[in-house]
Amino acid sequence: MPARVNGAAYPRYTLITHVRLIDPVARRSEDCDLLLVRDSAGAPPTVAAIGIGLKPPADAPITRVRGTGLYACRSFVDLHLQVCEPGAMYKEDLRTATAAAASGGYGDALAIPSPAVIWHEEETLDYIRSNADAVGRIPLQVAAHLTESGKGQRLSDLALLLSHHAAAFYDSGVASPALLYSAMEQLARTDTLLILRASIPALCSRTAPHKASATSEAAAVASALTMAEATGCRLHLTLISTALSVELIRTAKARGVKVTADTAPQYFTLTRADLLYYGNLAKVEPPLRSPSDRTAIIEALADGTIDCIVSDHTPETATDKRKSAADAPAGMIGLQTAFALGMRELVLTGKLDLYRLIELLSQNPARILGLPDTIAVGGPAKVTLIDLEHEYVLTEGMLDSKSKNCPWVGQSFQGIVKRNFSKLNEK
Repeated sequence: MPARVNGAAYPRYTLITHVRLIDPVARRSEDCDLLLVRDSAGAPPTVAAIGIGLKPPADAPITRVRGTGLYACRSFVDLHLQVCEPGAMYKEDLRTATAAAASGGYGDALAIPSPAVIWHEEETLDYIRSNADAVGRIPLQVAAHLTESGKGQRLSDLALLLSHHAAAFYDSGVASPALLYSAMEQLARTDTLLILRASIPALCSRTAPHKASATSEAAAVASALTMAEATGCRLHLTLISTALSVELIRTAKARGVKVTADTAPQYFTLTRADLLYYGNLAKVEPPLRSPSDRTAIIEALADGTIDCIVSDHTPETATDKRKSAADAPAGMIGLQTAFALGMRELVLTGKLDLYRLIELLSQNPARILGLPDTIAVGGPAKVTLIDLEHEYVLTEGMLDSKSKNCPWVGQSFQGIVKRNFSKLNEK
């Protein structure tokens, strides 16, 4: 007989029948059943079996899900979202951020330090991790500031933060070359991931912001690649947006530098001309680039130079986004639109196929974080079901984020996340 916990019988099974299981590495999909099991109320589900005609044990509680016409993939993994808790919970909090991630098909995510959060090193790290476990809808890992409070003056105590389970270290370009090199030397010894948003703030200019920002990014990329090659540090460059950065990364990979990179949907979807239409909703950091930069980003996604698509989920209030162009904060939410934009802008246009999109959203970021990257018997049930034919118009009511700073509301999409079996804290 199944054990009973708080009146509910466990283990509990979920049987997904006749679903197309995507294997992006083999570049194929095959019809099968998936049997998932949750052993107790607080335990994450695991994959009990994969096959045809599967049946759960007799008398076990079971939920049946008809998968006909749907595709199953390893749930998405995000390497770049802001949860805004503690410190700015009026924009977003752990519950709403992870709810948006779950609805967007994500099974794991990495929270980067938010500028709105006053970072108290290990205390903030512990707070985010413990509270995400308590109220989050998906598992959440946390990247710690590379420098104390993200101010770029002194390195954080890297060993201490690793002992508090920092999954990676993050720098937005504030660390000096000397600090960055020293950090890379230390992180290389433990094979710890460094996530860098490549920027040299001193190069940025108010008189020619787009040109100066593009120069700043490329110069920072070149410098970071040189230091990563010298130290052996595992470097991940985030939010790549320019053609020159792409070429630098492509060349470095050919030399064997341990570098990976990501970009966000706005950089393969929009250009700076779109600011005239979307206004501050399209104000992001780094800023939107030229059509040639967008083309280079798409080519890099296709050929493997860029490894991942991230959400760059940056919640901001409507009041702040209505400020002048100079004063409005940069950022847009993206957890529930990353897959949709990948489908609309890349797959349905023939620039990428579905297997490559799933690789960019799922397998590659999972490997970078050291997580299981496939659906396998005995492994975690990181399973997302998608309907590639479903057409819909995105409404604000569909967004689970507390903030709604999304330029895509009112637009049409094809391809939607139908179910996500990676969820925690189910009611």
